[in-house]
Amino acid sequence: MCEDWYKIFDIYFVLSVIAVIYYAYILYLITSSTSLALRSPYFRIFVVTGIFDIIGVIALEYTREELIIGFGSVLH
Repeated sequence: MCEDWYKIFDIYFVLSVIAVIYYAYILYLITSSTSLALRSPYFRIFVVTGIFDIIGVIALEYTREELIIGFGSVLH
């Protein structure tokens, strides 16, 4: 498994990491804003769903990499 680490860095993984970082940055800007418009319930719901979107992308990428290189032993 140690020699197969380079297989996880395909274009889909790289784009997902970039998107998650950018999305987290946007969520940070919204939560740290002092504007009353960005403190509305709509944007609070947007932030909460955005956090779960990020968790979902991380789980999806972990599952993809598990299928590609296998992080653990296979149970029979």
